[in-house]
Amino acid sequence: MFTITFKLDDETRELLRRIIRIQRENMNALQNLNANITALTLAVAAIIPDVNPTPGSGATEAQVQAAADAVAAQTAILTAATTPTVAAPAAPTALTATATGSGGVSLSFTPAPAPSVVPTGFNVKRGTSPGSEVTITPTPITSTSFTDTGVPVGATFYVVTALNGTAESPASNEVAVTVT
Repeated sequence: MFTITFKLDDETRELLRRIIRIQRENMNALQNLNANITALTLAVAAIIPDVNPTPGSGATEAQVQAAADAVAAQTAILTAATTPTVAAPAAPTALTATATGSGGVSLSFTPAPAPSVVPTGFNVKRGTSPGSEVTITPTPITSTSFTDTGVPVGATFYVVTALNGTAESPASNEVAVTVT
């Protein structure tokens, strides 16, 4: 038997704790949704006591369809009302960019302070003109610094966005750097 030990800095440890908390909250919401759908199904059956809404039970096809439509409509309403919404974090701040030579650019930024939603990651975006930035990181980064390599010679523009699952923040301040 062997043990693997990971050493995490305080920022990474806190980020992992928050991710686990968010996952637990989402799991609880889904469990509540399942319980509510079961209760709804029983309630619809009680509303239509004279109809056994199953084919072959003596109910007409129209009665079976009406019961199925009622359950579907109420389920859609309940699902919309109980599906947890994922809040986007506030935009990162204080983005800086420094050309490092040989086509490299070093970026640094600050996540939005509390009480903003804690981000689960960040997208780095680059463009060749103001407002033209597109995501260049294949997966979200978790650090507040990033080195972009292979940057073409000339002016390059950057922004960073914060993520919470699929919810994305507005862009950070835009910065320009010239690679020579």
